[in-house]
Amino acid sequence: MYGLYFDGKNLTYREDLEKPYKKGEALIKILYAGICNTDKEILKGYHNFKGIPGHEFVGIVEDAPSKELVGKRIVGEINVGCGKCAYCLSGLERHCPNRTVLGILGRDGVFAEYTTLPEKNLYVLPDEIEDIEAPFIEPLASAFEITEMVHIEPNEEVIIFGDGKLGLLISQVMRYYAKRVILVGKHREKLTLAKKWGINTYHLDEVDKLKRVRYVIEATGTQSGFDYATRYVVPRGYLILKSTTAQGASLNLSPVVVDEIHIIGTRCGPFAPAITALAEKRVSVKDMVTAIYPLKEYKEAFSKNDERDSIKIIFEI
Repeated sequence: MYGLYFDGKNLTYREDLEKPYKKGEALIKILYAGICNTDKEILKGYHNFKGIPGHEFVGIVEDAPSKELVGKRIVGEINVGCGKCAYCLSGLERHCPNRTVLGILGRDGVFAEYTTLPEKNLYVLPDEIEDIEAPFIEPLASAFEITEMVHIEPNEEVIIFGDGKLGLLISQVMRYYAKRVILVGKHREKLTLAKKWGINTYHLDEVDKLKRVRYVIEATGTQSGFDYATRYVVPRGYLILKSTTAQGASLNLSPVVVDEIHIIGTRCGPFAPAITALAEKRVSVKDMVTAIYPLKEYKEAFSKNDERDSIKIIFEI
């Protein structure tokens, strides 16, 4: 099997990887897989991961205990819990202390020909969702998780800091929950795309024009993004964090205490509303695809991913 392998220091393309097999799990042939910022953090040491990275994908079930799944086009939730602890039994497998996470923690991912997942993690895709759109379902689910964690009052405004792929997805989701959505970023091409969707946008140079609001979402992955976001939350408002970074940062938490700000961390989210939103064309993602690469060109793909005007880089596998 061919795929990308990270040994803890270097990422390489290999053609001698062992085809995966896990008893009781479905074998999935990967069609497309997306590069996520978490993948970049993996290569910096996040979770001390070694193996095949990648977790955003669409694939075809090649074999499974339930034969009716064979041949189905699917996506899959990335957290696999033990199924026995209090978290798993209450439906919170993503917080299982013994969990594995696809391409992130203790489980090989999808930057390869094949992967495996338990059947309960799989979602059969409707025909309305194209292959190239499907790798967005996992990050789109992460955007919907915000609404699971925080009740957004419909008459309120929401400010999102960060115009990367996650910020762009969040801004589209928030349109259905808040009176007004404002996306703040520093890439004019990405802000122009958000404007096309009807999102109010501000370049970071114009941030002083904003007023403080009750809900602020930080999706920049930077310390300065956290500082900006904190500045624009009203007292007793909500600061919602979406960034995962490998390196620590020195944060000034004094404003959080003085203004009694609620800080909410949100991570993975529900796939069902993400699939529905894509199938019903309530969220647009095809314009976010910057380039598609074969796995062999992974160096060029990751380099392109780091360019300022890039949004989403996808591997055709």
